[in-house]
Amino acid sequence: MEQRAVGIRVTVTRSGGFAGLTQPPYELDSADLSSEDAEELERRVAAADFFELPSIVPAAAAAPDAFQYDVTVESGGRHHTVRAGDVSAPEALLDLVEHVMSAARADRS
Repeated sequence: MEQRAVGIRVTVTRSGGFAGLTQPPYELDSADLSSEDAEELERRVAAADFFELPSIVPAAAAAPDAFQYDVTVESGGRHHTVRAGDVSAPEALLDLVEHVMSAARADRS
């Protein structure tokens, strides 16, 4: 795999759900990805307008047994964490979360 000089790291921690458990974090670092996969990760972060999201995305109503996500992105000296739930997260943020979790699961296998 081609190594990238400037990168982006995304960490997702999922908690809640029926059992209320916190799962081990899922992490993707563009330095560990191919150029194509790193560009896809960067595209999804940009599509979510991640660095413009508030630190907490409040839910309009209580959602028992929903998952909560703590998403941290580090890139170019910037560091931002967003907490959102299944119900409150914008679609583009959920897309980023699913992408990171899916790719990290594949790496764990």
